[in-house]
Amino acid sequence: MNEHQMYSSGENSSLLEARVVAFVDVLGFRALMQEVQADDPAKLQTVREVLEWIDRQKDFLALLDDPRTPSGPPVELSQFSDSLILSGPGIAAATDVVASVAGFAHVLLVNGLLSRGAVVHGKAYHKGGVAFGPAVIDAYDIESKVARCPRIIVSKEVRDAADPAIQPWLCKEEDHHWFIDLYSFGWGGGVPSLPPFQRAVSTFLRLRPHSISIMESIRNSLNAAYTKERGKKNRRSDVLEKLEWTVSKFNDALLRLAVPGVQKIECIEDAEPASPADG
Repeated sequence: MNEHQMYSSGENSSLLEARVVAFVDVLGFRALMQEVQADDPAKLQTVREVLEWIDRQKDFLALLDDPRTPSGPPVELSQFSDSLILSGPGIAAATDVVASVAGFAHVLLVNGLLSRGAVVHGKAYHKGGVAFGPAVIDAYDIESKVARCPRIIVSKEVRDAADPAIQPWLCKEEDHHWFIDLYSFGWGGGVPSLPPFQRAVSTFLRLRPHSISIMESIRNSLNAAYTKERGKKNRRSDVLEKLEWTVSKFNDALLRLAVPGVQKIECIEDAEPASPADG
């Protein structure tokens, strides 16, 4: 039975409910795995720490789902290799899901990993490691076909339903899509005005307000990745495009947030064109 049949049949369609669904892809994960296979201890440590951190979030979100815990709607989390799916019931979960996704993407960024994704509202089933439905497909399609650069697009419906306290994290790009500004999220250092769930997420992620060291860490990892890609003889244009977009957003954030003591990343004009993307 395919997904369309499952959605259409009267018996099984009751499994689907309105949910806010986020699909997030960790970019460059395959290349990172290849470096790990080459016995790079530093890369292996990064992979282990990030995957262990993701695994711990499942226990944390399960705690928030405990009826004895005064929180908002529970957020489900599933991990499939280099992809994450998070979701919450109803449009009321918009703030919970956006806050959770922002936290995940920010932790990945601090660890030198870029992410791309989408947050939408629609019909889906999501419990434990099982996630399916039109909203899951929509989020995946936006991530893979629309987002292009390392950004997490948020649908206008989800953005409008989210708590005003997180609106500063959401920026509108030139293509008119809203996306999560991870630098405003990290620099802001938490969501003290929000309900218990978001406050718990903020505390658990241990985001330090106005942390220059975090911004410096992000700068170092971005600069290293950008310099490494530019130094490749057969560098790929799609990879370089993603890095240059990210570097540009980081440099803009340094000025917009008035981050002291952190230097912008220099973008060097290409002396020769990069190779086109494979396929």
